[in-house]
Amino acid sequence: MNRKISFGAALALALVLVSVSIPLTMLYARQEHNRIITDLPRRAEQFAAMEEIRDTVQRNYSGRVNNDVVNAEVVRGYIAGLGDPKSRYLDAAEYNSYDQRLRGESADLGLAASYDPMLGIVVDRVQSGSPAANSGLQKGDQIISVKADNQSVVNAADVDRDSAPQMLAELNKLRSIASDVAVTHITLTYLRDDAENTVNIMVGHNVPTVFGEIMQDDVGYLRISAFYKSTKDQLKSQMGELLSQGASTFIFDLRGCWDGTWEYACGALDLLVIAGAGNDVMATVNYQGRAPVLYAPSSKRDANLKTAVLTNAATDGPAELFAYNLRSYNSGKVFLFGLPTAGNNTLQEAFRLERVGGAVLLTVATVTPYGNDPDWCKGGVEPDFRYGNPDQQLSAALDFLKGNNEEAIVES
Repeated sequence: MNRKISFGAALALALVLVSVSIPLTMLYARQEHNRIITDLPRRAEQFAAMEEIRDTVQRNYSGRVNNDVVNAEVVRGYIAGLGDPKSRYLDAAEYNSYDQRLRGESADLGLAASYDPMLGIVVDRVQSGSPAANSGLQKGDQIISVKADNQSVVNAADVDRDSAPQMLAELNKLRSIASDVAVTHITLTYLRDDAENTVNIMVGHNVPTVFGEIMQDDVGYLRISAFYKSTKDQLKSQMGELLSQGASTFIFDLRGCWDGTWEYACGALDLLVIAGAGNDVMATVNYQGRAPVLYAPSSKRDANLKTAVLTNAATDGPAELFAYNLRSYNSGKVFLFGLPTAGNNTLQEAFRLERVGGAVLLTVATVTPYGNDPDWCKGGVEPDFRYGNPDQQLSAALDFLKGNNEEAIVES
């Protein structure tokens, strides 16, 4: 039943709220004031050190100071001074590369070239599945000309021993994932078997992070190289294809997998976990001074498949969470083979810098997995069966899935 209150009661309520908010505002202001006052000596010392360096350079340096470069290097040095290898400064190109990579996208054309005095600029390598490969380019093709959005970049007639490095540098800008050049397509003319060919290459493609194949005895093998935004869809597609080919058990190969984010690892994990009743969470991200962020399963799935996971010391961060949670959610069905993981439970976040340009990547939180064990990553995630040799790791996992070594021998 709805009830109306009088204007007088509303006014009284508003005055009460104001009277409560004033002390709270004053308390926050006092806390901020105390924090700033306490921090002033340290800030003054930093400013004095920077002023001393600037004055010394201005009085004695014979060259011209490029303030843009100096400012970027000051930021780089400041972040390096934190002593955290996970925190670093990213210039504009590096930040662009970082942002693209986490989205699982690349501006890379997927080719590498070099200069030959007799042949000119020659394709040395074409990455499988890349835009260059999809256009039909092959190793050994002689590049005659390259245009980016119809603007000439490389022209074979202009290339000699002296100009080749500059031409290759321009080509590298276009094919580099770190490029901040806004290019949508490349028109490339090349010579093969004395025949001239022209292809249009669209810039940008999804980076493959999941590779799958059927191994012996209907074992589905899935190699995950990173946890990017596109990894979940790739994993879903690859698993579906392997299941359609008769896969009855799986091997997840996470050896050397370190890149990506915890969020995307949880997204991929959501395809596989068995969520119990209640408020089960895949991971809790604990920020300094901010509310924790919980990643919970969006649905309850039971793959009901016996699974082996391969790990080593280079299995890092999001991949560690994926391995740990996959085993925890699917107790008795998922087992880890290999070596302890890297032991990294920190989360990094990029913050744009408007004045200097680029961004700073800072460690901002720690992550705890399903089960809320704060010590889950100390010393790395321990495998169920320890094997040091990579070939033995794979063969032991295969034997286990076939039921040949249920009592796997742990190496000493």
